[in-house]
Amino acid sequence: MPTFTLTVYDPNTRSTSQQTRSGKEPEVREAVEKKGLTVLAIQETTETSSEPTRLFAGKEGTRPLKRTELVIFCRSMALMVRAGNSVSEAMSFYAKSIKGPLGGRFMDMARKLAGGDSFYNVFSKSGLFDSICCGVISAGEKGGNLAVSFKMLGDRYARLQFFISKTRRAISIPVGITVFMGALFIASQFLIVPMVEKMLHDSHIEPDMFSAYVFKMANIVRHTWFIGVGGIIAFGFMIIFSIPFRNTIVYFLMNTFTSFRKVVMGMRQATFLSTVRVLYGNGVDLLESLGTAAQALQKTPMGAELKRAAADYRSGMALSEALRRNTSCDEKLIHMVRMAEDKDLVAQLENIEEMYNDETVDYMDRLSQTVNLLSYAFASILIGIVFIGSYLPITMMAARMMTGGG
Repeated sequence: MPTFTLTVYDPNTRSTSQQTRSGKEPEVREAVEKKGLTVLAIQETTETSSEPTRLFAGKEGTRPLKRTELVIFCRSMALMVRAGNSVSEAMSFYAKSIKGPLGGRFMDMARKLAGGDSFYNVFSKSGLFDSICCGVISAGEKGGNLAVSFKMLGDRYARLQFFISKTRRAISIPVGITVFMGALFIASQFLIVPMVEKMLHDSHIEPDMFSAYVFKMANIVRHTWFIGVGGIIAFGFMIIFSIPFRNTIVYFLMNTFTSFRKVVMGMRQATFLSTVRVLYGNGVDLLESLGTAAQALQKTPMGAELKRAAADYRSGMALSEALRRNTSCDEKLIHMVRMAEDKDLVAQLENIEEMYNDETVDYMDRLSQTVNLLSYAFASILIGIVFIGSYLPITMMAARMMTGGG
């Protein structure tokens, strides 16, 4: 008997929770809704026992697909299915192009599809695909437009990968410069400044006020550098592994820098729009599409906002009004959704998504330029400190010796 993991909303406490239930999907939904709860998302739990797809060892055989791999897979499948191949044939051809355990996983999926198993069961139990991909494939299977479904998924993952790569490039250069210059500064306090201080001492020259201050600061850095470095490393780990801490930092930066807020909100809203568009455009119920979008954004505050909006929409509220009351979406997004709510919502969502993609790229370029400028300014300050602390005492020592001060 299949087991399902459900994300449910309780209108009395206005909170969401997850439940695990066994049975057929319609019966599971009905049992939960009889208790007055709203089902926001439902997914069949992946089996981990003696499933053949789990027999392949190694990380490559068990890990989910990376986004770049998803782009290649979805676009390849779209081309082969559009050319007239069945999904099992297309999967078999694709598996032969993949070496190692991952190719075996795809070949096993092809055999199951050829044996008559449903696309959703095969894709969801493989452990290779996320809930959005499985939902779209299921909708494409029911609607008979799998080629379109694969193409939409490929375009979505490609756009998401583009934004992630652009964000990494915008961050990596300033962070790399800052780390290198910080290491150079600490090294100068250990190697160069003590050597200059020793030269003055050996020459029996009393350091002037500025040089004495430089030597004192270098001594403090030598005894406390590990505290600063440890704090920076701990800060980085907190940002990576603590979602509440990361959201707090992001919230602070969003309130401080307009460009940063535009980039973050643009990416969140574009993710929400693309998820709903791809699912709803392939025949998935709009309520379930909202629940899946909430899952895709569950590590951000917008995830909880979309769950509340989905609950209000299920109670009969218009989608635009539910978004206005429960989410931090822009007014123009809500207005444009309201305009097409009873018409071609999928086309309107695509138009809004394109608008936010273009705006986000523009603001990301501006933010990248600002961050790069600040990193170069910080690097220049550190270079100046290293130069002044290393060579100015020597220059002043030479001047004093020439004037007979030494």
